Amino acid sequence: MADISSSCKSTITEFVEACNDINDKFQKNETNDSKILSSLTNKINLLIPVTEKFERSIKTIPTLIVLDDSLLLSLENSCSNLYNTLILESKNKSILETPNYLFFFLNVKYFVVLLFFIFHILSKECNTNYGKNCFKFFVSLIKFCLDLYLQVNIIDKSLNSLINKIIRKSEKYSDQLVHFSEGGMLTDFYLTNFQVYFHEKDLTNAALYESKIKNTDIKLNENQILEFCKTVYNCSLKIITESNNSLNTEYVVFLNKASQMIPLQSELSNNTSKSKFKNLKYSVLVLIADYYVRLLQFEDAEIVIEEIIQNYQIDLNLVILKIDMIKKKYSNTDPQLVIEYKEILKRFIMSIMSNNNISCLESMTTFFCDLAKYSPEEAFSCFEYVLTNQTSKIPLDIIEKLFNNRLFILTEFLNTSEEIKINQLKSSFDDLQRIIDQELSETSVNSIVTLVWNYAKKLKKKSLIKEALEWFHQLDNDIINNKISDETKNIIFRAMQQCELELGNFEKVYYIYEKKMIEEKEKNNNFKTQIILFKTKVKEADDIFERNEKELNILEKIANDCKDIILNLKQISKSYTQFYDFLYACFIDFKSNNPVLLYLLDFLFVENNCSEVKGNNENENLFEVNNSSSGLFSHLSFMRILRLAIQLHLTNLELLDKKIFIQEFPNIYLPKFEKLLEQGLNILMRFRQLKEMDINSSSTSSNQLITGSFTNTEINWFAAVAFNLENKCFQNDLYLNNMNMCKVAVEYINLIDKKSLNDLELKELKVREMRCICLDCFYKKDGNIFNLSEMNKLNASILKLIGESMGILSHLNDENQYTEIMDCVRELWLARFSLIDYEKKDQNLFNLFNNHNFINLLITDDELVTGCFCIAFNNYNDNKSNKISLKQFDFDKKKISLLINKTLPTLSIKESLIYNRKYVEWLFHQDPDEELSKLIRKILTKSSSLSDNEKEDPEIFSEFDWLSTHCWNVSIRCLIEEEEMQSNNNNTQLSKIWFDLAIDSSRYLNNGKKEKLESLRVEMSIR
Repeated sequence: MADISSSCKSTITEFVEACNDINDKFQKNETNDSKILSSLTNKINLLIPVTEKFERSIKTIPTLIVLDDSLLLSLENSCSNLYNTLILESKNKSILETPNYLFFFLNVKYFVVLLFFIFHILSKECNTNYGKNCFKFFVSLIKFCLDLYLQVNIIDKSLNSLINKIIRKSEKYSDQLVHFSEGGMLTDFYLTNFQVYFHEKDLTNAALYESKIKNTDIKLNENQILEFCKTVYNCSLKIITESNNSLNTEYVVFLNKASQMIPLQSELSNNTSKSKFKNLKYSVLVLIADYYVRLLQFEDAEIVIEEIIQNYQIDLNLVILKIDMIKKKYSNTDPQLVIEYKEILKRFIMSIMSNNNISCLESMTTFFCDLAKYSPEEAFSCFEYVLTNQTSKIPLDIIEKLFNNRLFILTEFLNTSEEIKINQLKSSFDDLQRIIDQELSETSVNSIVTLVWNYAKKLKKKSLIKEALEWFHQLDNDIINNKISDETKNIIFRAMQQCELELGNFEKVYYIYEKKMIEEKEKNNNFKTQIILFKTKVKEADDIFERNEKELNILEKIANDCKDIILNLKQISKSYTQFYDFLYACFIDFKSNNPVLLYLLDFLFVENNCSEVKGNNENENLFEVNNSSSGLFSHLSFMRILRLAIQLHLTNLELLDKKIFIQEFPNIYLPKFEKLLEQGLNILMRFRQLKEMDINSSSTSSNQLITGSFTNTEINWFAAVAFNLENKCFQNDLYLNNMNMCKVAVEYINLIDKKSLNDLELKELKVREMRCICLDCFYKKDGNIFNLSEMNKLNASILKLIGESMGILSHLNDENQYTEIMDCVRELWLARFSLIDYEKKDQNLFNLFNNHNFINLLITDDELVTGCFCIAFNNYNDNKSNKISLKQFDFDKKKISLLINKTLPTLSIKESLIYNRKYVEWLFHQDPDEELSKLIRKILTKSSSLSDNEKEDPEIFSEFDWLSTHCWNVSIRCLIEEEEMQSNNNNTQLSKIWFDLAIDSSRYLNNGKKEKLESLRVEMSIR
């Protein structure tokens, strides 16, 4: 026993020293030091398990332990001092801000309460006051922990765990001391535990303690009722806020109990309590109704809502709740939803008006807009109802909000015809003018303008121009004009002008400018207005032109007005770039055959050079492109205008039939295109020079100068235009001596920066260049408009391109690219052959047929063979008419003979026969020679391999039939000449050669012709 007492004495002494030490640190504020706090935390963490173990060990043998009263009193004193210090410290809110400090503080509080419990056990007198105090201390500790839960968002898991641990242990110890409770202590204990478990969502234990509260003899006081109801309300509100779909119905049970627990107003004594409990009852009932709505128990919800309305007036919360209920109760398409929705709002509006609670009307706009999702018409009528009844009571700011939201529903939700919407819009503005007697706020006006403007723009985008104009017109009234700037007014007027322009109301466009935009007209400095006026005048000319009215004086005036606008735009412009952009906006989107537009384009680009058109000042160049590097962007903008001008002329050109094209292109269109494309070339070359100067510049300002550029696609577009123009003339057999469009195309191609291209792009560029050269060659050759210098240049270009192409082909693996390059190579060889055919020089002809690249392609490429034969026989009719010279005939004979002999090994039998026949017919008036007979013999030798299918070919049969007849006729002619002239043996031999050719040709005929010819020959020999 002495050992037990001694051990207990030692332990208690340690507890006393620990209390004193901790209390001392608190008193000296040393607990704010992080190192000391860490040391004390470690100390208390070690002491608590020891204290709990000591409490368990002495509980069974308290009477066996003998301790000095002084030691127990020392323990009591140390605990009391520390406890009082903790009470003072707990009032310092900063302890809640530091988790480490709060962790330490809770452990100390638990430690000292546990020591009080030990003191109670060891007290020999078992003084009931200690038991009662210990009970209070533990309940107080639970309340403190509960307050932490309610006041602080605890994220630290270890701290959260500690609070739970202390609550559970304190509850256990309190249960052991419950018999010491008296008065309201027990009820307070049960209520505190109820709050803890309800907060932790442990509704089973919460219900247990709620039943214990109910079974006690002592009723809850007002504060305790307030605590109970607040706990139920706040926790239930948190649950309903955080929950998505699933809700525990038990919360409704507790909410109903809380509602029933709240005293009646007659049971309360002071006004403060009455107000407090009245508000609490309202909140609890609203939450109960909300739970029922979420649980889809609509009848129960209705009962509760009606109870609220009977005891309280209908307010915003109830409106929100009832609307939420009907949305859950009915589908979006159920008409009953709209009926009940409107009834709820109507009831609320009447309540607002009767109670003169006008400020609530502002919140109604939200409900009206929400109702518009289901029935825009009913929502719109709600706005109309409010705005047309008792408006004298409604403040201006609320009227503004109601009106603006009415417009919002009209523009965003109302699903009706545009005509009805316009009538509603006019009605809305009429109502507004009637009900207000003061100016609207600037904010409200800006909102109105934005809503109307945006909707009008939407209509305009849908091409509902007339309807859009009606909306724009509504902004032209005193209510709006008094609050918007002149700039905004002019923006609206310009929108009206654009609508009138699209509707063809030209006079109204001018009227708006003359009567509405007076200040702007005087200044004459807005480019947007000037562009609209320009477009109006050009479209007016278009209208006159379409009506076939020859009102030349009006058209002339319009053209002069447009020129004045252009000059004015030049004055307004801050830079050449801006001026060209203005011009682009003027000319875009017009028909190409508009007479005024074409006149102005010619005025700008054709009749005058772009650097010579003068402005108001004769020394000022209207279209000067700045030669400094700072003018790079002006080049870019100028090219946009130039391209537009070319496009308009091209479109007009496409409208011409062939006859008119041939008549008008040489003298009207070609000079225009030459000037336009020449200006483009000059701009691009100047731009390139400036860029090169800029790149080589060492000035610091050069960074801003190299940002502009022309894309390769843009340059290729100009090249394609030039190419297509010459090709169109070629297709229409229009040959002009001054045609140089392909040359211009090549010049554009040469301006492309090759360094910026990849291999594929370089190949494509080379293809374009080759096609230009070939087309130019064919065009000039067929038109017989070559001159010597052009021919030499073309020859050189063709040979150069052939060499480059062969190099490209040797490195190509892509089949598509190979085919494209090969097509161009074929065209180049044909162009070369055409030039040789045009020159009629034997040496060039022999050089060509000795070129292994040409021959290799010729014997493998059917298209090249076909093209060469087409060129070779191009003077077929001239020769038959004896219109060619002997020199030309000799050259052509060599040309055709070489071509047939070179291609004979690869030609089919049919092709050989066809080309031979054409050659023979081409030579028909010439004496037969041995060379021709040898060629025919080669063809017949080749025909020995004729297949069965080929023998059945009627076209081959026809060719052999013709050849045998032709050879027979030649042999007869030779025989007659031999008899008449008593020719020598050579002539006799020639007759026989042709007879043998006739017999051999007829071998492939199955009509007995061979036998017939042989018989005729014998008869002629006998005679």
